[in-house]
Amino acid sequence: MFEKGKSGNPNGRPKKGSAWADIYNEILDSSIITMTLEIDGQIIQRSLKVQDNKTMRYALGVKLLEEGLTGNVQAIKEMSDRTEGKPRDKVQISDDDNNKTFTVVFND
Repeated sequence: MFEKGKSGNPNGRPKKGSAWADIYNEILDSSIITMTLEIDGQIIQRSLKVQDNKTMRYALGVKLLEEGLTGNVQAIKEMSDRTEGKPRDKVQISDDDNNKTFTVVFND
């Protein structure tokens, strides 16, 4: 599997700004995104803008709400999990001989 004394990640952690989470957060915190793409030699420019000083993160929240209001159960579940937290499964085990109760919580 792994060689003793040799790193499993020789390049180390990605530099700040180049990790996926950093890129996504930068995009989501923006209010205007302009991209220039070259596809099959053709230059295409795309621009997204959110009005009223809102962010893309806000726009995605609104879109998720719209989807939920149309009955999209996955959107409703996502919004609920993000705002209320994911429900946990609990099992209680009682030891009547020692008068103790144990609670086991299962997470996803």
